Amino acid sequence: MWSTVIKKYGNNPNCYFEPINEPYGYNTKDLRNLYHDWLTSFNIPKKNVILDGIGLAALYINPLGDDKRLDGTMLAVHCYAFYAGYVHINALTETGWSNILTFEIGKYSDRAIITEWGAPMKSGLDYLVKKSKNDINYVRAMSKKINTIGAGSVYWPGLRDGDSYSLMEKKVTNKQIILKVTNQSGLEKLQESWGMPIH
Repeated sequence: MWSTVIKKYGNNPNCYFEPINEPYGYNTKDLRNLYHDWLTSFNIPKKNVILDGIGLAALYINPLGDDKRLDGTMLAVHCYAFYAGYVHINALTETGWSNILTFEIGKYSDRAIITEWGAPMKSGLDYLVKKSKNDINYVRAMSKKINTIGAGSVYWPGLRDGDSYSLMEKKVTNKQIILKVTNQSGLEKLQESWGMPIH
């Protein structure tokens, strides 16, 4: 599969390649070796390769960044509002969420891309208003921290039918697809993460 994809897109400087998404089940040593083997098997500029962090890309990227064989690649992190349940905290503060992302990224913010982050968008929450609620604290912290460190940011999911996190929803009328933003404040916080001013 990779040979076919790279043959077609490998010389396109606008294409980025992620060898594996959420590499669950690999220990640190095996994952680093897998990535090294992939990099030596395919002639792709390292700056166009995105390597997911340990586990579900939700632990940390330091062990990847520390491996000199992987120098020059981008390092991917996933962080979601529902992680609060895993760390046994009912309502994390903005500072708490910022600290979690800081831990995940470690010392490699210059190579980090938050390739998945998201929170409920169809809940009616206003993410522009500071309020003691986990989802609000999470979105506010993520957009500010990503902006501050200058990392890349991809919201998940932009559009996904039946997903309460979806930032867009589609309706089909007369065979035409119409897209609608599900939460304007959520969109503005995403744009803030990219460095765009909030209106």
